[in-house]
Amino acid sequence: WVRAHNGTVGNERADALAKLAASKDQIDTEFCPSKAQVRYRGKVLLATTWQERLSNSAKGSWTRKFLKEVKFNRLYGGFYYNQVLKSHGVFGEHQARLFGKEGGCPCGERLETIEHILLKCKIWGKER
Repeated sequence: WVRAHNGTVGNERADALAKLAASKDQIDTEFCPSKAQVRYRGKVLLATTWQERLSNSAKGSWTRKFLKEVKFNRLYGGFYYNQVLKSHGVFGEHQARLFGKEGGCPCGERLETIEHILLKCKIWGKER
């Protein structure tokens, strides 16, 4: 502690800066963003980038039928649900394309697509 701070080198500079700040109409302030603000900005940037990729991609047309807008709230999810959304999995079309397996549907349809299973297949008619 220095009485009256007269003649103290650091204090003279602090006094000069304080007088300068007090004479301004607006105070210059700069705050670092909080962790919550950084997380929020990151989430917004991620959603924007993801939405642009989803909307502009040549691939993913099947997924876009179900998910038109990127959202972070999860209504439902699971192993088979994700396979349906991505058009990948235990479906004849996917198995034929990737593994060279027979791609037909047990109902007799030439190609077992997800759209066929969900909307047209006679075998799954009651479940629909």
